[in-house]
Amino acid sequence: MFETYGFESAMCNESGPMILYGNGLLTGVAVDLGAELCRIDPIYEGYIMQREQKILHFGGIDVTKHMITSLCNNGYGNFVNSKTNLEAMNKIKESVCYVATDLDVERRLAIETTSLIESVELPDGNIIKIGKERFEAAEALFDPLNTANIDGIYYLCIIDVYFNHIYNIYYTPYKYYTHRAWNTYSNI
Repeated sequence: MFETYGFESAMCNESGPMILYGNGLLTGVAVDLGAELCRIDPIYEGYIMQREQKILHFGGIDVTKHMITSLCNNGYGNFVNSKTNLEAMNKIKESVCYVATDLDVERRLAIETTSLIESVELPDGNIIKIGKERFEAAEALFDPLNTANIDGIYYLCIIDVYFNHIYNIYYTPYKYYTHRAWNTYSNI
């Protein structure tokens, strides 16, 4: 394969530095949020700063559970809890949820208009309407104190001290996460 494509060598490394290399950077913070864990890698000149690296027991499942709680509080408890499993709700979260770039504006839009409402069909055939839950689910990433059993993402504040500001945050599942994270954590 190396001869076919003209590669002279290959490099194997952890995901954090590779994320930054892929974006043309050597220094930054890589945030990898998986299903059950969040890994925060501060990277300086291509090397992970091991002492500042954090692995948190917080992940996409926690965001999904937060969305389910929000839906139950808004009257969908009988559909969401009894008839829909966690995997189906996770797919719904991944398809319609996003990170609000300006939380106050999004909350105002959710109250004053119906532009945020999306109809979603559950596996049992019932249709529910999801509005503010689309962006409120991801708020667990930015406001863990108001979300049950989440103690994590504020470790970015500690890392921020080492870098004065965050050069890069990479995170894939939610639309607008990078923009919001930059605005939130660069002002700390």
